[in-house]
Amino acid sequence: MKVSVVIATFRGAERLKRLLPTIRTCDPVGPGKPVDVETIVFDDGSPQSDAEAIARVVMAEGGIPMRHPSNRGYAACVRDAVAASTGEVVLLLDDDTQLPDGFFAVLRGLMEGLPGVGVLSWRSRGTNPGQSQHPVPGLLQQATQLASYCYAFRRAVWDEVGGFDTRFRFYCIDSDLCVRATLAGHPCYRVWWPLVPHDEHGGAVDTVTFDRGDVGRSDVALFEAKWGASGDEMERRALAGLPQRADR
Repeated sequence: MKVSVVIATFRGAERLKRLLPTIRTCDPVGPGKPVDVETIVFDDGSPQSDAEAIARVVMAEGGIPMRHPSNRGYAACVRDAVAASTGEVVLLLDDDTQLPDGFFAVLRGLMEGLPGVGVLSWRSRGTNPGQSQHPVPGLLQQATQLASYCYAFRRAVWDEVGGFDTRFRFYCIDSDLCVRATLAGHPCYRVWWPLVPHDEHGGAVDTVTFDRGDVGRSDVALFEAKWGASGDEMERRALAGLPQRADR
């Protein structure tokens, strides 16, 4: 199995220095290597000095640097990076995460054991509200409200449902994709092991003009206008319809 790891970043060279080595070392290498990995890092219009630092870090770790000269937003970066990827599975990571030991072995096992799966999103480890400290091996929760800081899917599913809706600027992009995948018969799951270290919103501190409140309200309003329901209600509807769709 080949996995394309896709990371969107803005002024994230220092965060990438922490993340990228964990992609290389979280599983054994050599004959027992569980997956073939390519890493694509998309720089979303960082200033030139930051862009040069990002490219150096990425190439030092054997990754593929991509860049757009202007700051277009997360969805556009991911769209272009996924289009350039060659893996049958795509793993989206925020640049403020790190991969824990054994991650790719779990990813491979789930992708092989759940052939119709839509999206897998991992629980995070940390001290912020809603984060976890203890993994629960074997626990999968069906859901559509899943966060893309550590978010895996088959490229075929992405192509089938049309990828990210780039009208969303920052929020609801990931949940919207999961709703569409679930309605197409591809169940999505929250994965409770291994927990993924995540410094929540660590990358946002560098986006000095980013108003989280305004963007959040705008994206939530777009989601509700698109679906005619809240995220909670759409999750309920999508999961209620899944068994019949999956049976077909």
